[in-house]
Amino acid sequence: MPRMARRVPVPYARALELRRYRPPTPGAVWAVTMVKNEADIVRASIEHLLAEGADHLLVADNLSTDGTLDVLHELARHAPITVLHDRLPTFYQGEKMTRLARLATAAGAEWIIPFDADELWSAPTGTLGDFLRGCEHSVLHSTFWDYVPTDGDDPAETNPFLRIRHRRPTPEVMHKVAFRANRLAFIEDGNHSVRHPGGSAPELLTVRHFPYRTTEQAVRKVTQGVAALQADDISPRYGVHWRALAERTDEQIAEYYRRLNDDLVEDPAPYRPLKTL
Repeated sequence: MPRMARRVPVPYARALELRRYRPPTPGAVWAVTMVKNEADIVRASIEHLLAEGADHLLVADNLSTDGTLDVLHELARHAPITVLHDRLPTFYQGEKMTRLARLATAAGAEWIIPFDADELWSAPTGTLGDFLRGCEHSVLHSTFWDYVPTDGDDPAETNPFLRIRHRRPTPEVMHKVAFRANRLAFIEDGNHSVRHPGGSAPELLTVRHFPYRTTEQAVRKVTQGVAALQADDISPRYGVHWRALAERTDEQIAEYYRRLNDDLVEDPAPYRPLKTL
């Protein structure tokens, strides 16, 4: 059963007012996300989505300290990206993403892609943007693959989507969703489902997930994830995986991710580079 929506504090709602954006175009595909300390991958993620035909990106930075915000502002000077500042440390992911989706809807979006910076999205044919514009469904699910680093990765390659070439042998049970813009749509935590007045379709899209790029980044991801959950006493039902890992030492966390390297399949991600900004 979907949970009841939490009430997002007024300061957060005010913080996410969309003050500036490019005029909407017919069939506009908007991608929305909230990020925190993703400087190593956020540029590649955004450029891929733009190359895949996204018309505009709405990105809320949640108190990053690693240079992520600098990367976003640099990209926004040359590309259709609106950067917002999320200064509320608490998790509230479903509510925050829903707020972003509704801002995009009000700005003229026809399709919404709720993405994370560590995800690479693709369609079965052509670009993601063209596929969505020609789609008759209201909600599209995705197959969801986890990619993990190996000792054979090229350390000279700075783009994680190109450097990390191996995935788990089977897709994850959960999936991600893209949906036709609707002011009543509500995105659940994790962007794994959406409450939407329209129907849904089979898993037509593919999302490749790169959550752990280095040992240091993996430990930081666990630490900041649990801190966000604890900031507002989020129910233990949410973030179970992060909470369990947080009970381990840094070395135990690193060892956990090293053990994910069993039975991997080499399957380089179809990264689409952006030719010009």
